[in-house]
Amino acid sequence: MCFFIDGEYVFSVNIDRHDVPTKFLEKGMKVSVFFGPTLSYKRGSNPNFPEWAVDLNEPHNFNKFISDFVKIGDWSLHPNYMKISGTPVVFIYDSKAFFNWSKAFRQAIKEFKVRTGEKPFILADEIPKIPYTPTDVDYTFPFKDFSVIDGLTGWAGFHNREKSEWITNYEKFYNQQLNIWKKFAEEKKLFFVPTVIPGFDNNHTPYDTTELPLPRSPKKFETRLRLALRYVNLNHAEIEIDTWNDFSEWSYVEPDVKDGFAYLNVLLEVLHEFLKQNS
Repeated sequence: MCFFIDGEYVFSVNIDRHDVPTKFLEKGMKVSVFFGPTLSYKRGSNPNFPEWAVDLNEPHNFNKFISDFVKIGDWSLHPNYMKISGTPVVFIYDSKAFFNWSKAFRQAIKEFKVRTGEKPFILADEIPKIPYTPTDVDYTFPFKDFSVIDGLTGWAGFHNREKSEWITNYEKFYNQQLNIWKKFAEEKKLFFVPTVIPGFDNNHTPYDTTELPLPRSPKKFETRLRLALRYVNLNHAEIEIDTWNDFSEWSYVEPDVKDGFAYLNVLLEVLHEFLKQNS
């Protein structure tokens, strides 16, 4: 198991928390760092893009992206840093917001290699929510250069709570989404990493949306986990579990008073079974 550390916390403006990943690594934990289009980036600078887009051709955005990306290289030198296919992983969260990314990505890869001697494995959070397919996202994909990334994933089991049917029949839609995007990744010759979620509800947070919660239970987590494992790459089987400890959004698997170690026990049982069947 590897823990992704939130780069928004590590790279916060005017606060130096660069020692956080180092402390995890030195404790013997498998760690990677993810980062994305935080509030430090300028949005809406290009009238040809949506107002939420981060244009990486804009000088401030370009330099910020390079700086954060290359800093991850320092942690990647540690033997406990996560690797896929032998190369250190850089997970770009909410990469959908980055437009005109080709030049910035290529420069970041170049400087990362100079700093570490290794080419990074770029895993991009590019896959949209249920029920959107590749043909539904033409407003972003024409601006994406998939040749500069290595893998595709999504966020929080692709769940979408805007319609009740996507919640009440979540597992059906989840399976469809996995199938569609695994094929898309293969067509692009990209590594596919399924995202799994035990449940989700942020209606009690400052981001109150009044949307239906995605139900959670160890049994539901097991069902979703088994679905996800159908679509992993058997040569380098990876899944993304969202999340470890986000109690405020109901998506945690960390042990708690109510369920104890139930979610971790499910994970252990299902993965042992998976490894036995595919060894």
